[in-house]
Amino acid sequence: MSQPPTLLPNGLLTIAAPFLGFALDREFKLKYLRLQSTTGEFTVKLPKHLRGEAVRVLTAPVSLRLWLAPAGDRREFKVQGFEVLTATVTPPQWPPSMPAVPQPVRVLAVCNRGSCRKRGSEALCQALQGAIEEWNAGDRLALRVTGCLKGCKEGPTLELPDGTRKTGCQPGDARVLIAGLLAEDQS
Repeated sequence: MSQPPTLLPNGLLTIAAPFLGFALDREFKLKYLRLQSTTGEFTVKLPKHLRGEAVRVLTAPVSLRLWLAPAGDRREFKVQGFEVLTATVTPPQWPPSMPAVPQPVRVLAVCNRGSCRKRGSEALCQALQGAIEEWNAGDRLALRVTGCLKGCKEGPTLELPDGTRKTGCQPGDARVLIAGLLAEDQS
């Protein structure tokens, strides 16, 4: 029985894989499950609340169905749940060849009050939204109109997803700004 890894709508990844045993951390605490893949062995982190149950019910060789959540930016996964399968499964390809786990939408905030409005924040918002749509980036970037972001004298003020603020932005800057943010996603 072979099942490719599947990305569920809730962002969890489900896989079926042969269980090889447990792996310990540097302090000799049980923290990982060792699983077989087509290219060798890989580990997934086992949260504390599942460790006791895993030790009681898992003995190699068995096959498991696992529900995994991404853990951090790396290709590391944390077990959210597991079940022992009655049938033996063939090892999955790991890392999975499937669509990437969806990234959260990053938000650009634009002040649209007082001085910023007088200095053209509405036109800037329209240009930014147009650039987001032009680059088909609505699934990665969102625009939010806010109140004061400080920097009123140099407005309009824009807050980037990483928290840095830019002042004096003009509608002509929108395409370059959005392209730069999308390039960051690629790297």
